[in-house]
Amino acid sequence: MLGLGIAFLLERLDRRIREPRDLEAVYGLPLLGVVPQSAALSRSARSGKNAKGVLPAGEAEAFHLIRAHLRYFNVDRQLHTLLVASAATGDGKTTIARHLAAAAARMGSRVLLLEADLRRPTLAKQLDVQFGPGLSDVLIGAVSLSEATQTIDLGSPSAAGSGGRMLDVLVAGAVLPPNPGELIESHAMETLLERAKSTYDLVVIDTTPLTAVSDAFPLLRKVDGVLLVGRLGRNRRDVAQRLHETLTGAGAPLLGVVANGFKSGRLGGSYGYTYDYTAARAAPSASAAAASPNGPVSAEEPVPTEKG
Repeated sequence: MLGLGIAFLLERLDRRIREPRDLEAVYGLPLLGVVPQSAALSRSARSGKNAKGVLPAGEAEAFHLIRAHLRYFNVDRQLHTLLVASAATGDGKTTIARHLAAAAARMGSRVLLLEADLRRPTLAKQLDVQFGPGLSDVLIGAVSLSEATQTIDLGSPSAAGSGGRMLDVLVAGAVLPPNPGELIESHAMETLLERAKSTYDLVVIDTTPLTAVSDAFPLLRKVDGVLLVGRLGRNRRDVAQRLHETLTGAGAPLLGVVANGFKSGRLGGSYGYTYDYTAARAAPSASAAAASPNGPVSAEEPVPTEKG
């Protein structure tokens, strides 16, 4: 009895978010995706191990579902610039941004992955591309956007026709500036985003953690949508609640949340079950999808059903 009592007390005192639906409830936003805890995703975050972003089918489908759900919710406006943000370091926002951009590019969209973290950039190392020139060089006028942009071949076409695509990447830059916040807030950054919107179908922006520094806040009103990433078992409820209040007060165009690091065995032991859970929570009615200016999700973007 004493052991049970202590266990119950510890559980009540634990303020960490452990379930996808809890993350959804704390932020008061739709759950747009559940990304499984995966060794393949962990390897992809290390130096050049998987520069093309090729993932096993289960993990890859999680990002295709996030993209599909973003299209479902995009019924009133075009979504050209997407800011991927998180409360703290270690939530996996860079991994989510990278693979979401790759998923969109593989479906035929012209996509730019833009690294707006000018303090601790990691994309150049992860993707095995040159460290510069990058965003900081473009913002000070040293090079143009096209000159600083690098292109990654995502691989040869697959049997499903989802490969053979290119992803453009603008990394932070080889030399980190002494005034990153000022550069992100500058008119040059606003001009760059407008230029990118006219060139690409989608610009996915990776930023600094929102509770660590304020660099990302000037971008909140300059993008079409904000996607929040939370790592299950790590994010605290009180921190998430304060962040949501701050973002709402700032008028950020919040789209939804992605639960990262989910252990699939806790919902039945298969990725199929996880995907059904996500689809059931996030997908709106068929009429809303038909009303979308981008159209409903195509046949190339099936929503998986539960596997036996």
